[in-house]
Amino acid sequence: MEFSKRKDVAMGKVDLSRKGSVDQLIQNLITYINNKEEYFTTSSCSGRIVLLSDTSLSSTSGKTTTKKHCRWFLTSHQNVASSKVISTLNTLDEPSKIKFEPFIVHVQCSTLEHAQLLLKAAIAAGFRNSGITMNKQCKHPMVAVRGTLCLEVPLTGHGGHRLTSDEYVDHVVAIANSKMVDNELRINKFEKHLHTSLDCEITTKKSKKLTPVKEFKTTDGIVCKAVKSNEIDCVSDLCSLFI
Repeated sequence: MEFSKRKDVAMGKVDLSRKGSVDQLIQNLITYINNKEEYFTTSSCSGRIVLLSDTSLSSTSGKTTTKKHCRWFLTSHQNVASSKVISTLNTLDEPSKIKFEPFIVHVQCSTLEHAQLLLKAAIAAGFRNSGITMNKQCKHPMVAVRGTLCLEVPLTGHGGHRLTSDEYVDHVVAIANSKMVDNELRINKFEKHLHTSLDCEITTKKSKKLTPVKEFKTTDGIVCKAVKSNEIDCVSDLCSLFI
């Protein structure tokens, strides 16, 4: 399938995420990417703090249950108050853990060259766990932009038994909030690098296009020709030396 058609199909699909829409923090970034002919996003998350059931401990059979069976007790794409986490923990009767999941976005690219431009911007912004993948079914590479600011700490065991003190929960939540701040800084940095990289590419391509030939005749009959648009002024100045 041609890239443009693949993009149209993807853009027409219903958002199946839990939230059902793009996170507010990255709306401008996602819009910017999708407005480029060479890219479209397939999934994204601005980063979140989640308190959820710990499926690795909740199965009595010893088998780990799948992700879809997780129960989310609290989720936020912004900093959270430790008091809210503690009050939620006190209502639980099952194993739970708190996680910080950093920003992630998957972007389909028209060519490997465009994928490399995106990856370079991601790495420069600090998302060093990013990479490019390709498969036989699709010739268009996929870039996963992601960082390493992860956090995962168990807080309750079987029957909702508290594994930590309130003081330790305060400490863990403070770390998660700190990661959230760092995560937002990297997103902003990524957006700036991406604008610079892609806008520079467009400018470079335009400068390489041939323009109508312009001739500058001197008093000595010398004819100077400008081939590229960015050379016209330079050649004009050069020709003036012979006048």
